[in-house]
Amino acid sequence: MLAGFKAVFNKVDDMDLKAAEMINGKTPEEAKEVYLKLVDDILPLLQGMERQGITPQSLKNHAKFKELSKIEGESLQQFYKTY
Repeated sequence: MLAGFKAVFNKVDDMDLKAAEMINGKTPEEAKEVYLKLVDDILPLLQGMERQGITPQSLKNHAKFKELSKIEGESLQQFYKTY
């Protein structure tokens, strides 16, 4: 399971790089090609997580996820107060 999350985060890094390439003047056709490749790469990972019972519904009830969500909410509130 941890390897699956790591793979997803690595794909996010790839998406960031590809998004930067698109911003730097790549054509819409190339952008669509990049998007479709990323979807093709990520979809099997998400399906694997779902087969293992990891869904948005199960995560929202998980104690660690609730704790992290609370921390994130507090961080966002602090950010908005600061700026």
